[in-house]
Amino acid sequence: MQITLSQDQYRKLLNLVYLGNWLVNSYRSEERLEEYDKLAEDIMSFAPSAGLKDRVEFDEFEGRYYPSRKLDEEMRSLWEEYDEDVFWNMLIDGLAERDFGRKYNGESLDTMEWEEYEKKIEPFLKKYEKEVDEHGLERLEVRLIS
Repeated sequence: MQITLSQDQYRKLLNLVYLGNWLVNSYRSEERLEEYDKLAEDIMSFAPSAGLKDRVEFDEFEGRYYPSRKLDEEMRSLWEEYDEDVFWNMLIDGLAERDFGRKYNGESLDTMEWEEYEKKIEPFLKKYEKEVDEHGLERLEVRLIS
């Protein structure tokens, strides 16, 4: 297969590949998904010929391409934005699901229709969305119950 891209399209593809591989592998220490690393490296290998050598580094000892510091810094704000959004959404969802479970403990989620679940959890979601929008973490506390 052959794909023809403009320099701008390739730059954006390189950004997407970097971000995708970051999402898949950044939190892994030992067991990286090598197939994603390899594909990212294959895409990065075209950067010098595309006039984007400053976005990659070639490690001569390993014979592999890696994202450059410049590429990393350019993409950092995007993944930090993503992390921020995921953090708040997971916090809100987790607190809402906890409170939902406490209130409807006797009901089986396995048999509950999706529409009913959405209707019943919505007040909990709205409560925590409002709290987070107005106060962030300021009023949230962890209480240890012994």
